[in-house]
Amino acid sequence: MNVPHSLLPAICPICQGRVADRSLQVHQESRRVECLDCGVQFWWPLERASAEWYAMWGSTTADWDDSLLRPGHRRFLASPPLHTGRLLDIGCGHGLFLEQVRSRAGIDVWGLDWDTGAIEFGRRVRHLDHLYCMPLEEFSEKIGGERFDAISLFEIVEHQSDPVAFLRQACGFLKPGGVLVGSVPNRTRWVIGAREEWDFPPQHLFWFHATSLATALQKAGLVAVAVTPLLDVPVLVNQLMARFSFGVASRLVRMPERVHQTVHDLPPEEFTRIRSQRASLGYRTTTTLKKLLLVPLLLPVVAGAALLPSARHTLYFCATMPRKGAAS
Repeated sequence: MNVPHSLLPAICPICQGRVADRSLQVHQESRRVECLDCGVQFWWPLERASAEWYAMWGSTTADWDDSLLRPGHRRFLASPPLHTGRLLDIGCGHGLFLEQVRSRAGIDVWGLDWDTGAIEFGRRVRHLDHLYCMPLEEFSEKIGGERFDAISLFEIVEHQSDPVAFLRQACGFLKPGGVLVGSVPNRTRWVIGAREEWDFPPQHLFWFHATSLATALQKAGLVAVAVTPLLDVPVLVNQLMARFSFGVASRLVRMPERVHQTVHDLPPEEFTRIRSQRASLGYRTTTTLKKLLLVPLLLPVVAGAALLPSARHTLYFCATMPRKGAAS
């Protein structure tokens, strides 16, 4: 798409390389461009959503089950980079991930988020004591010189207007030799149908692939950088289910109604009841039948994504804060 060059950036905010002088896509007032050197794509102008925007449209509805555990969360839980010490989860939401980590003996969990309602929910219902709703600068003043053994940033980096500066700021909370872990959506993942609305501004400003993500982590001063593509089978299944609708189930069985209730209004006992509630037998039966009918499509799609790392949905990263005196 031809756009006046004066309206496009010349320098990549990740590697300071050259940015192509044409946009790849236009979305509302934003234009997607690509760095010719590290390959990152980002939306220009880089205007991050405000705290008020996230409070209104972010995570203010309680999660009734464990559906908000992302592939990166599951990878961490299956193979945690630490078994003792303190973990700070930046962008912790309601604290679902921290609740899971807390069950592992020896790990002291802390969380930060912009969403006041989510933080209140995590404290009141999940009984997580160290949750805070404040900017990183204010949190730094609160804890003084204390540092953490690990920092987690799940689905956070792509929201930042300056990812490298944000990563450096996050690393300021790490002990020397501490671990930074997290995940971002994979730009080159397979998407069945239209790309998800949440992948566009004002939510996601950066579209990373494995190389550009590793570059950002290295530019932030981290070492032992490892980026691993992870497959999200439920996402592929749901995309196929939405893409190929036979209409039979919706005519025969009413879909279960989701209660739209903010975390401010949800008593702990109601949360427990909703989490344990199951969809009707008729709905579960028709959904299972639909999945069986889609098996001829599901199997090759899942197998293809599993065999092609570039087609997987999530990029999980793990990197280390250099120890004092160590060469970066």
